[in-house]
Amino acid sequence: MRLELNGTVTCELANHGRFINVKVPVRLTEGAAKLNAVLRYYMGDFTGRETSWPLHGYRETRLAFRIPQEVFREEGRLKLQVLTREELAMKTVLWSETYVGHWAKSTPWLESASTK
Repeated sequence: MRLELNGTVTCELANHGRFINVKVPVRLTEGAAKLNAVLRYYMGDFTGRETSWPLHGYRETRLAFRIPQEVFREEGRLKLQVLTREELAMKTVLWSETYVGHWAKSTPWLESASTK
């Protein structure tokens, strides 16, 4: 099974302003359409809580990451990961990408770390 980016990653301040919402459009390819994924992120030294994400029956979907605003720093590196949870708690990384966080006035945005 493979998971690939299927569009542009978006980044916006949540309505109440305490979180940054990052949405990642993905497509499942080469394999089963039934998967219990685990979403995980790191922003600098901060490790976000793992979140379960059922991908049952989806070929295309948008994954959502909620990052506390206080850890979203200018020039901070944000690593997003999607993993499988296998038997005996082993995990396989399906997709991983690193971005650099920026602020334009009060609007957060992301730049791929590979272009920096």
